[in-house]
Amino acid sequence: MEDTVVKSAQKINHGRFHNKYRGSIYRGVSRNGKAWQILIMIDTEKIYLCTTNDPDQAAQLYDVAIVQAKGLSSKVNFKYSKDELLALLFEKSIVQVKKEKVEQDQVKQRKLFGIYQHGRTEPKPEEEEKPSSIDSSSDSQKATSLHLFLNKLKNETSEEQQ
Repeated sequence: MEDTVVKSAQKINHGRFHNKYRGSIYRGVSRNGKAWQILIMIDTEKIYLCTTNDPDQAAQLYDVAIVQAKGLSSKVNFKYSKDELLALLFEKSIVQVKKEKVEQDQVKQRKLFGIYQHGRTEPKPEEEEKPSSIDSSSDSQKATSLHLFLNKLKNETSEEQQ
């Protein structure tokens, strides 16, 4: 039997009418019209990820994103073993995919409307060749701490196998 590394934390609903009229039983998942949307909080910033028709799938996507962003200190919807957690951490970051999509959409909008920096109607030659970077120092620090955590987890796993 595998040990649980990250345990689920039950979502706290405030207000006596909250359960009847709105929201989800899952953390980070809320109703948006007919679909379920996924929002994560990193520092004080809300990041919208996507919508889906299935609340369970939305909760799993939330778990992947929050574990990748905050590590083991994050509150998740489901329990995860060490192997499941490693699989989650090695998946492509949902937040990074979202940032890339937003960046691509902005470039398409600029090309469509002919809007570039300083009122130019044509892009600078290097603007099309170099994609702009969204990384900040806090992102690089999180990536470094995630890398150190993964190495530690790999070492523990390899020691257990030997």
